Amino acid sequence: MDGLLVILSYVDIFVSLANTGNTHMFSILKVFRLLRTLRPLRVIKRAPKLKLAVEALIASVKPIGNIVLICCASFFFFGILGVQLFKGKFFSCWGEDIRNITTKSECLEAGYYWTRKTFNFDNLPHHHCQQKQRNELLKQGAGEDRCMGNKA
Repeated sequence: MDGLLVILSYVDIFVSLANTGNTHMFSILKVFRLLRTLRPLRVIKRAPKLKLAVEALIASVKPIGNIVLICCASFFFFGILGVQLFKGKFFSCWGEDIRNITTKSECLEAGYYWTRKTFNFDNLPHHHCQQKQRNELLKQGAGEDRCMGNKA
């Protein structure tokens, strides 16, 4: 098997050097390169404890899937609750001096903009996209609102 992988690697290198623009014909060779990732699996046959660990990992996929399903259902139900409680409530006034402005009419009379906040609960798909984005922003710092094409 190692010899076959080496030969396929040489063929792939040769094809990539002699590429004439017809990538569809030789793209199947790239699939064979993925077979190299299976080489470490041969070690499992020789180490019984490692085989036991891999079998336990494979057996745990179904229970983990059930837990993920329960978590997704709870996110969905809390998303529905958030939309019911907070739909249309996350607006704010944008302008220079907004300390004493609390309502939409006061904001518009002052000549400012009454806009929806970036993170809101106006619809459920947008809410779930924002939950994912909020988690990413907590990990990375700050960014833009990429949900539904909005810009922050």
